[in-house]
Amino acid sequence: MMPPPFIAQNTVCSTSFYEVKSITANISGGQQTGKAYNDSFCLLFTRRGNICFEHLGYSVNLFTGLLLADKPGYDYRVTPSCGACTVINFSQNFYEQFTEDMRLNRSFFSSNSSLLSLLLKTNATLDYLHYQLVVKNDNNTLSTDCIIIEMVKAVAAIITANNVDSNAGIAAPQVNLAVIERSKEFIHTHFTEDFSLFDIAKHAFVSPFHFSRLFKMHTGQTPHQYVLAVRLKHSAMLLKNTGLAVSDVACQSGFANTDYFGYAFKKWAGLSPLSFRRS
Repeated sequence: MMPPPFIAQNTVCSTSFYEVKSITANISGGQQTGKAYNDSFCLLFTRRGNICFEHLGYSVNLFTGLLLADKPGYDYRVTPSCGACTVINFSQNFYEQFTEDMRLNRSFFSSNSSLLSLLLKTNATLDYLHYQLVVKNDNNTLSTDCIIIEMVKAVAAIITANNVDSNAGIAAPQVNLAVIERSKEFIHTHFTEDFSLFDIAKHAFVSPFHFSRLFKMHTGQTPHQYVLAVRLKHSAMLLKNTGLAVSDVACQSGFANTDYFGYAFKKWAGLSPLSFRRS
């Protein structure tokens, strides 16, 4: 007798504007869950493995590097999957403020009432923010709010740029997914430290050459570009939310040289670290 499909759901944090949930699925072939109803705007990030859905008449396969943005108002079910994801549900009031403040009212996603779901590629910034949200354990609502706001701003930037990949849902080989997951885990855990390409590849259990090729194929960036983007986003968060000196921000973001940090940050943000903080 086949065991019933397994879905575990845990609420990580909840406010009047959003709710963050962790969902784990272990559903064998031939199984599926009953229908559920999505009643809010939400974002889904895969942390591990695959999460597969049937909704709106088609199938979606989520894995690392993909984000699903959903409007409310449809039924869905989870199909054979083995993985874990983070779901952020937003209140209707937050969604309305979000689309207005981010000037998304006229975007192809917000203005098209028949378009309820959008599959997007993540980037180093979104991956960094998602990891920070997942590992948070300080129960500090304000810091969580800051992360959530940065996440929706990053999603808005992708939607505004119309950066949608129609082939994003194609299943990737499981070995590739594991390599990318392990390498991202290493980067987001150690980005404040000095490490080499060999260190990441060793953690991912592949050769440096094979790792570089796979990583660029999945993320669109070299490992160096990805790590630099993570460090710069972290430094921007420190500049916004702390009073640390620029030299300390550089050090705590993984930059050994303050001058290089200033150069890289200005190239990335268009402002020097001090100007960015003042703005």
